[in-house]
Amino acid sequence: MKSTNLVKTILHAINAKTPVLILGAPGIGKSAIVAYVAAKVRETIPDFGLVDVRTALYQPVDIKGLPTVEGDSARWTKPDFFRSIKPGSSGILFLDEITAARPEVQAALYELVYDRRIGEYALPDGWAIVAAGNRTSDRAVAYTLSTALASRFVQVDLDVDVDEWIEWALGAGIDERVIGFLKLRPALLHNFDPQTKARAFACPRTWEYVSRSLAAGLEPSIEFDYVAGLIGEGAATEFIGVLRLMDSMPDPDEALARPATVMIPEKPAVMYAFAVCLARKARKENADAFFSIANLFPGDYAVLMIQTAIKFNPTIQKTGAFIRWAAKNKNVLI
Repeated sequence: MKSTNLVKTILHAINAKTPVLILGAPGIGKSAIVAYVAAKVRETIPDFGLVDVRTALYQPVDIKGLPTVEGDSARWTKPDFFRSIKPGSSGILFLDEITAARPEVQAALYELVYDRRIGEYALPDGWAIVAAGNRTSDRAVAYTLSTALASRFVQVDLDVDVDEWIEWALGAGIDERVIGFLKLRPALLHNFDPQTKARAFACPRTWEYVSRSLAAGLEPSIEFDYVAGLIGEGAATEFIGVLRLMDSMPDPDEALARPATVMIPEKPAVMYAFAVCLARKARKENADAFFSIANLFPGDYAVLMIQTAIKFNPTIQKTGAFIRWAAKNKNVLI
């Protein structure tokens, strides 16, 4: 399942009060998608909560609670994660790393997942249960989920889709050079192979780390080893090679200041990265220069550049430069 459909699935499950279990390889964004859904709901329900329970770190007593004696009877104390869930509130109780939880911890979760309660403590009606974990085939720390627990969930497998990731990356501030490279080499967005013994591998999480590293300024002497430590030597070799080509990419600020002097890069990855750089800087004030440069790009790249610019700054559609460009390109869907 693609991430966009997973978001729809979780939103539906919240309304249906049906627990959802997200399964997938390490580093593909399972936890991030749950956080995104909570933030999206928060746009209409400001106090919508998200309680993250890392089940792999829990013991059965952490789920069930400690027994206390009151007179001639005993009762269980409220689990710690229940304390932040107030009566009448709403949110997502996120059971992360559930497949890494020991079997006895999984058993302690049966009542919570199916009956929405632990002993006398009930989950408020406004709360949904979402869980996530790796598969046993992923060479991660994972136990086979018992059929008793698995049958309590809607189970979905999350797939990596490069187009959806690029769409997210454009709005998340991911370095244009990373986006441009993965547009050229989409197979390297996620090259995890559980059959190999490689310690580092490329995945959405590690590419985000690469982007952060570039933003922080990597010294040339450690650049390759650092990037290889994130995405593996093979992917790092290709990426650093393209990165060197991108060193000659025109400065987008200078290009917008002097559009008549701009030379469009020939390499596709560099051209794409340059287009994204320009799109992120498009404003009403520089619209004439922006569209002048866009006309220098091959058709598909120009359309992509303008579509991206509109996502960042929709006001450019009200400029004379955009209106003139749109009139000349009536057959293009923006």
